[in-house]
Amino acid sequence: MDGLNQLTAAHHAVEIGGRTYRLAPLTLRDYGEIENRVVSRRPDPVAVARRSLDGLSPAQQESLLGRAYDKAVAARRATAEEIDQWKRTADGFCYLFWLMVRGEHPAMTLEQAAELVEQLAGEVREEVARCMQQCDQMPVGNPPSQAQPTAISRPSALSRNGGGGPAR
Repeated sequence: MDGLNQLTAAHHAVEIGGRTYRLAPLTLRDYGEIENRVVSRRPDPVAVARRSLDGLSPAQQESLLGRAYDKAVAARRATAEEIDQWKRTADGFCYLFWLMVRGEHPAMTLEQAAELVEQLAGEVREEVARCMQQCDQMPVGNPPSQAQPTAISRPSALSRNGGGGPAR
């Protein structure tokens, strides 16, 4: 029954300091919060550019600020690679743990989750990381980077028989 735990959004239990905590799979809202967190950690390109304006001609200043503004507008999204890198940081690990535990333990704050993560010994920390990795999966057949096309939606199936009906 590989993948049934993902399909049913089954929780994983982990014991820390004699208490059992249940980690829930991430929801779409959680993924949105993760992306917001990653994006908010970036430096503001316009502020960085403003600190570099001294000594530049007005045309160079305008060009630099224009590029910085374009970068700021484009930087509202995080790439899958950027999010994966962040998840491997201490901040990312704590934040993921908190997102996964807060459903069953709604009173837990991010700070309390960070304290729990600090208590984890090597082997237990690896167990929690494995649970988090299993919970941090999109539904079966949908990798985090993109949705997979269905057999019906593939253009090659339509072009072989000339229409939308079943292939012959």
